[in-house]
Amino acid sequence: MTTRSWIGQPVKRVEDARLLSGRGNFIDDLTPCANVHHAAIVRSPHAHARILGYEVSAALGMEGVIGVITGADVARLTRPFSVGVTAPASYYSLATDKARFVGEPVAVVVARNRYLAEDAAEAVIVRYEPLPAVVDVERALEPDAPVLHEAVGSNLAGHRRLVYGDPDRAFAEAEIVIRERFRYPKYSSTPIETYGVVATFSPLEGAYTIWANFMGPFIMHPLTARVLGVPENKLRFIVPGDIGGSFGIKSSLYPYMTLMAVAARLAQVPVKWIEDRREHLLASSSGTDRVAYRELAARNDGTILGMRYRWLDNIGGYIRSPEPGCSFRPSGNFVGPYRFQDLEVDASVVMTNKSLTGPNRGYACGHLYFETERMMDLLAERLELDPVEVRRRNLIQPGQFPYRSPTGGLYDSGDYPAALDKGLELAGYQALRAEQAKARAAGRCFGIGVALAVDPSVSNMGYVATALDPQLRAKPEYLPKSGAVDAATIRLDPLGRVTAVLATTPQGQGHQTVVSQIVADELGLTPEDVTVVDEMDTYTRFWSISSGTYSSRFGSVGTSAAALAARKLKAKLIEYAAHLMERPAAELVFRDGAVRARVGPGPSYSVKDLAGRAHWNTQSLPEGMEPGLQATAVFGFTGSDAVDENDCVNSSNTYGFIAEVMAVEVDPETAAIKILRYASVHDAGTIINPMIAEGQIYGGALHGLGGALFEELQYDDDGQCLTGSFMDYLVPTASEAPVMDIAHVVSPSPLTPLGSKGLGESSSMTVPAVIANAVSDTALGADRARQAGERRPAPVKPVRFDYHRPATVEEAIALLTRYGGEAKLLAGGQSLMPLMNFRVARPAALIDLNAIASLAYIREDDGHVRLGAMTRQRAIEFSPVVRQRLPLLAEATALVGHLPIRTRGTIGGSLAHADPSAEYPAILTALEGTVVARGPRGERTLGASELFETYLTTSLGPDEMLVEVRVPAMPEGAGYAFEEFSRRHGDFAIVGIAAMLVVQGERCTAARLVTAGAGPVPIRLREAEEILERDGCSTAAIEAAARRAAELVEPDTDIHASAAYRRNLTRVLTGRALRRAIARLGGR
Repeated sequence: MTTRSWIGQPVKRVEDARLLSGRGNFIDDLTPCANVHHAAIVRSPHAHARILGYEVSAALGMEGVIGVITGADVARLTRPFSVGVTAPASYYSLATDKARFVGEPVAVVVARNRYLAEDAAEAVIVRYEPLPAVVDVERALEPDAPVLHEAVGSNLAGHRRLVYGDPDRAFAEAEIVIRERFRYPKYSSTPIETYGVVATFSPLEGAYTIWANFMGPFIMHPLTARVLGVPENKLRFIVPGDIGGSFGIKSSLYPYMTLMAVAARLAQVPVKWIEDRREHLLASSSGTDRVAYRELAARNDGTILGMRYRWLDNIGGYIRSPEPGCSFRPSGNFVGPYRFQDLEVDASVVMTNKSLTGPNRGYACGHLYFETERMMDLLAERLELDPVEVRRRNLIQPGQFPYRSPTGGLYDSGDYPAALDKGLELAGYQALRAEQAKARAAGRCFGIGVALAVDPSVSNMGYVATALDPQLRAKPEYLPKSGAVDAATIRLDPLGRVTAVLATTPQGQGHQTVVSQIVADELGLTPEDVTVVDEMDTYTRFWSISSGTYSSRFGSVGTSAAALAARKLKAKLIEYAAHLMERPAAELVFRDGAVRARVGPGPSYSVKDLAGRAHWNTQSLPEGMEPGLQATAVFGFTGSDAVDENDCVNSSNTYGFIAEVMAVEVDPETAAIKILRYASVHDAGTIINPMIAEGQIYGGALHGLGGALFEELQYDDDGQCLTGSFMDYLVPTASEAPVMDIAHVVSPSPLTPLGSKGLGESSSMTVPAVIANAVSDTALGADRARQAGERRPAPVKPVRFDYHRPATVEEAIALLTRYGGEAKLLAGGQSLMPLMNFRVARPAALIDLNAIASLAYIREDDGHVRLGAMTRQRAIEFSPVVRQRLPLLAEATALVGHLPIRTRGTIGGSLAHADPSAEYPAILTALEGTVVARGPRGERTLGASELFETYLTTSLGPDEMLVEVRVPAMPEGAGYAFEEFSRRHGDFAIVGIAAMLVVQGERCTAARLVTAGAGPVPIRLREAEEILERDGCSTAAIEAAARRAAELVEPDTDIHASAAYRRNLTRVLTGRALRRAIARLGGR
């Protein structure tokens, strides 16, 4: 009987049962010691301001507050963080002299609980002298730009010019030169779990213990120890077994770990801090935004001779380790999968008044490949060649591996042409080109994009020194940096079950599952026989400065350590069995979970048998063998050298490959992009668990999709962040996720025991490029003007309030009267709760209407539909009465948010909130409905024009509440439609149009057209309606009405859309709504 091989099998993740049942152990679940207090951080509302002083006495006098830490304390007790450049830009965990971005920590309050701490944080007064801000990376380098760090003298934190080969000769000999400028946006990862820290200080030992969901690299441990002024063995990092995602972002947690350690020392209590989402978007970390200039030299046959890169990376207010990795992390793969040898790289890292940056999934490679792959398409366009053909002519060939790139990268294995061919086949490339020709003939904007990338994994720590001049690196006192190692321990219990101990800080990647497969394969067991313990504790685990889970290192170095440890244990079992059998070990083999004779019959000893004997009868061990069946292995790459005098470095240790093909269609009226086909082929060496691998690819693709189409941390000219919540920072949801076809080409790495490579960055690096190429292929461009007003940082816990839950309307009105306009009504709470959490709304009392059952009903009465103000949107959506009498309302309701929103939200709450982008105010206006308001003076009935005054403002008095909505039943046979456009499914509409038509014969007797999102209140487009009532519903009349509709609105510009784009949408959506309404006339 042969033991099953577990490597390569889609084994279900052992982590999922725990996580899906709510039994995970995350940082906020920990209370690791007694008397834990909580911290709230006071953050700068200014992008650039000198700190003149602090007033903390009021905060210290508040209930439960035991300490306030300021920048003066941090400057006294800590050193600035070390960075990889020579510029003297001092960075501390709190601002000490100036605030240099909105949201920068300036003080910390420690109190008995988080609510008390946040209340006290509001009482801390920081006196500022506001200074001019700069956010544009090119503007920051101008001579008259505001300087962030006077000690530096400019905003240039670092600059290197790297030359490989002879680029000047390549450009001199070129028959074609292409130049282009690119802009890459600043975006983040938004893990579901934000930052979290618990810190203690022992004054007797002078030691700190810090629990945090920190992912590594653990080079930050000695860096933090230096900042705190303690030896490394007086600083203990503990990472819980579960981390709720990171994608690089949590490598930048260490300044907050330092800050909470200082707070614990000064407050003399353990301190816990859990970051809220607003803080995370304002001040955690992100990738850099970049302005890049590219030049490409080529022959007329498409052969690339050389390239020049010049980029300006915007790192925000300070340079923070591991920056300037944004410029140098991909050093070894700067040339990507192409053969050219001549390259010049001019890299600058620039400080501006934006938030700080660090690793984000695919660290710097998304930028790199976006530029390179666009240049490849521009070359193809110039030569009138297929983009695939241009790439094929320049690819590294299979016989060239292992391939040394001109910048020092050692590409370990691959077959790039085969992967490209597989991607083309998977996408049906030739069929897509034929479909494109037909689509273009029909006037459709159909485009096809291709993108290729080398996928680097397991960073060599030595790459960071590329930022330093060779002359500095040559000095005797300079300590070279290199390496990438990890360790694993495998031990057998008396019953032959295995425990594997790692310290790889997983964040959801499935390390326990993968290691159980590897160990089971090596020892002839099943994954169920293996328990994997993967928690980091710097006091108890083996670790190095490169430990952690980042740079997709687990798939190569973590798995290799586990495999080698299992093989060492297996060798020990063979040696032990040889002693028991009294035979030379060379005559034995480990097969099918037992040690047996290599040839011929004879006794065998199973793993369980050997484990039991070794544990219960240690005298049976051979002389010289240590008791205990366990083995530890440390795996490191031999080619992980320091950067050399020519600035060459093998910046990664394994290199995979990605080939992607995407087909899109662009709506020429709205510029909306629809992905029609997406094929993705990966070479990650040996695939240990294909299900987990494909999950990584899907996740990476969605991450890249967010950066390409949705996500951007935007700032106004004064440095105010405009995207500080998920309302404005758009993260793609499952509704935006494209269908992917995934395949693999396997070229095992010769450098790892299993042949595996990393895969975690995957398509996050290529999706921006492949989408850009596909959209460009449609020959359609769309400009997006974005401006917005100032936003200020805020806590996300509400101020204190009284809570009431009345049982009747009369009780609710009495409470409103009692509080004299200082109370808020709680209906569904979908809009009110965020306003309260951000402390935009600060009611003295919350009056919960959910116990007033008499306010929830749908009734038909005398030609009207009456809806109680507390009627849930979900009930409206599925009401037979609404569907029959008010089908326009039913259709619009289905577009409100997502199902959980509609299940909680109410019609009265939506109307009273008066968001002009919401569906219900537009429907009330279009159907000429009314609302009934009740107060201490009785009831009054209001039409839509009387109710809505401006943005989020109604004519309701402070002691009035909506009790009913009355809408006339729509005429039988009326045509209707509600059209809206939003960036994501479920978002508020950028523009919406409600349309209703009543037609008798050829004549339109009544038309209703109302906007949502095109002004401060819903707008009745009466002049457009009159065109239809005068000219009928012909195509010409519809087009004329749509044009007039766009002329009638005066929308604002904000970060979601320009006024011009909203006018265009008004025209487009009016036409679409009218055409759908006509199609429904007479009940069709």
